Amino acid sequence: MAHRAEQKRRAELMANPSPELVAAYVELRAAETASGARIGCARGGDMSDPKTVRALARLLSDHAEKFQ
Repeated sequence: MAHRAEQKRRAELMANPSPELVAAYVELRAAETASGARIGCARGGDMSDPKTVRALARLLSDHAEKFQ
């Protein structure tokens, strides 16, 4: 029951994203573009949390900067 409630909460957040979540996705897309990488498998996590999305964007950006 708790698992279903959490799935519903995440679905609602993704359907009606906060401005902070939208901004985090913009950062992630920019990092993906700059690095040439896609984080496909990582998207299986909780991508409704802006902090998680921003952390992934930072990882890609840091990686891209090291290899430029």
